[in-house]
Amino acid sequence: MTNVSFAAPRGRAAILFAVGALALALAGYVAQRWAAARERAEQRAVLLADIDAALASDPLDLGGLSRYVAQLRKEPDHATDRALRFCEARIEFARNRPDRARDLFLDRALEPGASAAEQSFGARVLLRLHEDGAASGKAPAELLAPAANAAEAAYAATRDAGDLLRAWQAAERNGDHDRAKAFAAALADGHADTAAAGFVAAAVVFDPAAGVDPVLRAIDALPTPPAEGRAMLAFAQLQQNQLAAATTTCDEALARAPGVAVVRFAAAVTFHACALGSAANSPDRAAWSTKRDVQIGWLLAEPGVAEDRLAALRAMRDAK
Repeated sequence: MTNVSFAAPRGRAAILFAVGALALALAGYVAQRWAAARERAEQRAVLLADIDAALASDPLDLGGLSRYVAQLRKEPDHATDRALRFCEARIEFARNRPDRARDLFLDRALEPGASAAEQSFGARVLLRLHEDGAASGKAPAELLAPAANAAEAAYAATRDAGDLLRAWQAAERNGDHDRAKAFAAALADGHADTAAAGFVAAAVVFDPAAGVDPVLRAIDALPTPPAEGRAMLAFAQLQQNQLAAATTTCDEALARAPGVAVVRFAAAVTFHACALGSAANSPDRAAWSTKRDVQIGWLLAEPGVAEDRLAALRAMRDAK
């Protein structure tokens, strides 16, 4: 009886010791996991902040951005994490890869509940895809209507004149001139002292006879000259008989934004002037006519081009 009475407490003590040791081990494991998770979160926050700074730098370090993409793809949840995918999409856009940016994040940028920064980015991507010719031969509204909507929604939160500029560009390119006028008015009313408002104001009252300087002032104030600004510049240069300069402007505009109808129209008019300025039946005239007709053919196939402009284009094409 005496042995039994001592054995039970010793057994309970052993069990309690084992339970305590297990609890301590579990607590240590949880603490280690928590510390590791906190360290990963801190490292991720630093990475995202570093990428934000890199994307804001001028000029961009393209090699550095490539290294950041490699780092992002090493993150275990890279394929599904919203912030990581948004970050990579912004890098790809900065690296002049709008198709890749679209594939990575455009659907999320346009979905209900997207942040203002995501919506603004979505508008940028759509406008750039349009400029690159992604909508050529199709209804431009497929890209431009959602671009205007996203930029307008972003502006409601950001109050950033740049978002209104993008909304105006999308509406104007889409032929939604009443909506474009509303965006122009909002820029004039709320952001009159910004470069975005200055450019849109110049575009609204554009008169090529006013010369090149007003156009240059409007586009030079912006970080990147809008495609519409390059077309305006070409028309102003033509009006000033600066044919060589207008040709260079059009070549640059076509390289940057071949999907924008006003760019194609400015190029058609400029190359037509070059053709008419060449001797009849000369190789130069034939070359300029061919270059002109490429632009005319594109515009004739593009939905939404105004009928009076189409008539002018056909008349130019018929001039040999």
